[in-house]
Amino acid sequence: MKVKARAYATLRRYVPEAALGQPIVVELPPGATIGDALDRLGIPRAEARVCFVAGVRQELDYQLRDDDELALFPPVAGGSAGQIQRPRRSPATTAWRCEIVR
Repeated sequence: MKVKARAYATLRRYVPEAALGQPIVVELPPGATIGDALDRLGIPRAEARVCFVAGVRQELDYQLRDDDELALFPPVAGGSAGQIQRPRRSPATTAWRCEIVR
């Protein structure tokens, strides 16, 4: 089966043959998982922390199907669990600022 894969951010270094923004076609046996696709692409499983198939987040053991579209992202840094930054207009000025909401 064939799967279209896109590697983003630091994962792109593992698939230099893929043009920016373009998928690379990966041939896999029937029943292959996202983890198998990572192995075929040479991307370490520990580095692909967020994976989407057809826009839905999936785990590495998700079984792929022919013509699936796979998006692979490294870990995302920043922020803190349980906190949301909400933009807010300062009453004294027209400038925007962010506050942390707990």
